[in-house]
Amino acid sequence: MSSRAKRYADGVGTVSSAQPFRRRAQAQLLQVQTEGAAQDAYQGLIAAMGISPLTLDQIAEIPGFGAEAAQRGDGSVERIVG
Repeated sequence: MSSRAKRYADGVGTVSSAQPFRRRAQAQLLQVQTEGAAQDAYQGLIAAMGISPLTLDQIAEIPGFGAEAAQRGDGSVERIVG
């Protein structure tokens, strides 16, 4: 254990010894918020589609029509929608 961590654990830490702990806690909070936003977006998509979340286990991905194909801009999205 570093001397900075020991001082912090003993309750005599300075602001500089508390900063790494605060930064780690902020990073963990940001991760939880990001995961929550992703779950919210997923639930919004499911609700917009009007399907039960339980049915998604039965949906298979179509080869060549994933997110990578959409990013390539090869027209696969237009072929599916159009």
